Amino acid sequence: MAPPTDGQLLLRAVLRASDELELSRTALARVLGRDRSLFGRGKGIDPASKN
Repeated sequence: MAPPTDGQLLLRAVLRASDELELSRTALARVLGRDRSLFGRGKGIDPASKN
């Protein structure tokens, strides 16, 4: 099994933080300006992206 990418680690951290804040995935997607489907793909969030 390959180690997680930086983007996957960032996504995992963001999802854990949103759980602690009791944010729904829909609300999180709205805050990040992303589509909610991003969270189910497992590709991660590009750490270099600004949006």
